[in-house]
Amino acid sequence: MRATTIRFPNDLWEQLEREARRQGISIAQYVRDAALYRMAFAAGAASGDEADSDRAWQRPAGPTATPK
Repeated sequence: MRATTIRFPNDLWEQLEREARRQGISIAQYVRDAALYRMAFAAGAASGDEADSDRAWQRPAGPTATPK
């Protein structure tokens, strides 16, 4: 297993603490699970019709515009 450092803004860290506590797991485990879920989702999306584009499933970066 590898170790890394991830920096989170305070508000996100507080949300991670609450959710991990609610689930009875460490924040490290919560983040590992989130990475696994994202990889599984990406693998499923890549096996679909748009397999040529591994970014087809991702949301656009940055703020999204909302219709008025």
